[in-house]
Amino acid sequence: MTCKSVGHGENHKKNTRPGRGQTIKREIPDKRTFNVKIMKTIMQTVLLIAALSLTSSALHAADTAQADKIFKHLIAAQTAKDYDAFVADANDNLKAALTKTQFDAASNVMNQRTQGGYDLTFLGELNQRGYQVFLYRLRFKDGGDDMLGTMSLKDDKVGGIYFK
Repeated sequence: MTCKSVGHGENHKKNTRPGRGQTIKREIPDKRTFNVKIMKTIMQTVLLIAALSLTSSALHAADTAQADKIFKHLIAAQTAKDYDAFVADANDNLKAALTKTQFDAASNVMNQRTQGGYDLTFLGELNQRGYQVFLYRLRFKDGGDDMLGTMSLKDDKVGGIYFK
């Protein structure tokens, strides 16, 4: 009776089933060669993961830097009561939704709070409905309550900005 071994490579040949006193010779890979191959694969995987992480971090930093620039521009435009500058980076939906009257009313409130100065702190970001939503804390030097600012961006256009 013959038995076919399943596998690939030159070491796999048709063998007859051993009878009593017969043994099958199997080649065992050199442990050193085997360990080197495993370590090489592990190192390549670690390097790939590290490269992807650095790329992701760099892209995230660039996104955050751009968002900070836009957010600061929006606050400056609002405190200057410059509607055209405020909507310059807005998408069409925000431009249509925000009237000059609404903008002026919000600017009056913001100007009252920012007169004594404020500190702006980036808190983080979220992904919501296809937008990157950036969160900021405005801590006012007048000692009053902090304000949470959120700005929604998509393709470097502002889709919404809210202060709570």
